Amino acid sequence: MTELFNFWEKEEAVHIPVESGERFAPTGFIGPISAKALYQMYCTLDFNDPTFEAPPPFYGRKTTNGYFYYYETQEAALKAREIAQEKNFPTLMWTFQIETAKVMNTLDVKKLQGDSENRGFGPIISLSAQMTSYRSLMHRHEFHLIALPAAVYAVAKANGWEVPTLDFSSLSGKAIYGEPEPGQFGVYINDQFQREMIGDPEEKDFGVVLRESVLGRQRAALWAALGEDDPLKHTLNETKKVKGEVVPSEYNTAAPKLRACLGVAYSKWTQPIYGRLLMLTDPRVNSMGEGKSQSLPAMVEVFKTEAEARAAAKVDTDRMADAQAKKNQGEATGSDSVTIPLNHPPVPAVWAELGDVEGITSWLDMVRSIVADHPEITAAKNRPMLMKALKAVVKPEEVGGTPEDVEAWLPLVK
Repeated sequence: MTELFNFWEKEEAVHIPVESGERFAPTGFIGPISAKALYQMYCTLDFNDPTFEAPPPFYGRKTTNGYFYYYETQEAALKAREIAQEKNFPTLMWTFQIETAKVMNTLDVKKLQGDSENRGFGPIISLSAQMTSYRSLMHRHEFHLIALPAAVYAVAKANGWEVPTLDFSSLSGKAIYGEPEPGQFGVYINDQFQREMIGDPEEKDFGVVLRESVLGRQRAALWAALGEDDPLKHTLNETKKVKGEVVPSEYNTAAPKLRACLGVAYSKWTQPIYGRLLMLTDPRVNSMGEGKSQSLPAMVEVFKTEAEARAAAKVDTDRMADAQAKKNQGEATGSDSVTIPLNHPPVPAVWAELGDVEGITSWLDMVRSIVADHPEITAAKNRPMLMKALKAVVKPEEVGGTPEDVEAWLPLVK
C-alpha cells in the first residue's frame, strides 16, 4: 500500500467533465479497494463470441437482457459501440471494485460470493457512479453528492483533519417504492425523499441543489472545513496538452487541503487502497434498472496499513458474531422480547457509545417511549405526515437522535 494521502501531486490526471460556475454508520465492505475511471458501453452482443472483433474490455458484466462493457479509453469504447451498432455514447463511470474473497468484515465469504443461483456478489463486488457534469439532472448526484464527497471525506479523515461527519445512513437499506407495508424496513423512495436528499430533479442551478438538499449541505460543510467556501469548486479547469490530448491541469480551488483530497478522484490509482466501501441506494424515484434499484458507491474510510483495516474489520465482525450468537440462542436483545435483526438500522452515536447491545436496547426503549407518548406518530398515513409528527416531538438534544433515526426504528416497535 502506498503512503497516503496527497493525491493531487500525481502527474497523470483523469479528465472529468468541467463545469463553470460520528454517527453509527452502515458497515459496508472493508478490504483492498481499486478505483478507476472507465467508459461504460451497453449492448446485447456477447463479445466473447469470436465473430465480433471488438476491443477487449477492462471489465464486463452480464445483465438480464445484455452486457455492460467497461473500457479504459474512450476510443476503445467508441469502437465497441460501432461494432455493436448502439446509438448511445459510452458513459464515463468512476468504478470501485473489491475482490469478494478479500472482504475482511464478513463472517461468511462464501455466502457473500453467492451460489449457483446467482445469489450474492460473485467474485468481484463492483459499484459505479456516473462522472457527469452538474448539467446532468438525472445522474449528477451519483458523483457530486455521494461518491466524490465520500472519498474526499475519507482522505481528510485519514490525514487527521477535522471535518464534519458524512451521514449516508438514510440511503442504507433495501429500496421500497410506494407505501411501505407494516413492519417493513428499508429506504422509502418517493418524490419528497428524492428532493430532500438530492434536490429538485428539475432544478438546473446546482448551487441551489447544494443549498437545499441534505447531501448538498453535507458537501458544502465538508468543503468549508477543508478551506473552500464555494462548494461548486471541485475539479481541474485549466488545460495542457499530454500526448496531443488537451486535459485539465489545475484545480479551480486554491484550498490546499481540498486540493490534496480531490486527487483521490482525479488521479489514477496505481494499486488498491485499503478502505471501507458502502453500497448505497440511489434515492431517485426512477432509478430502477434491470428490475431492481441501483446501488451507488461511497468510499467513506481509508486506512494507511492493512493492519489498520483488519482492526476496523474486527470491530464489525465481533459485533456480527455477538448478534448472531444471540439470535441462535433465541435471546431477546430488546425489551418486550423483540429480536433485533443482524442488519438493524443505524444507532445514533450517543447511544452506540454505550456499547452494541446496551446501546441498541436503550435506544429502542427510547423509541418505544416516544411512540407511546405520541400516538399521532403511528396514526400517520404517509411519510410526509409521519415526518411532520416526528419533527414536532423529537428533539435531538433531548432524545439523542434525530426524527429520521426514530423513523428507521419504528418497524421494530410493537
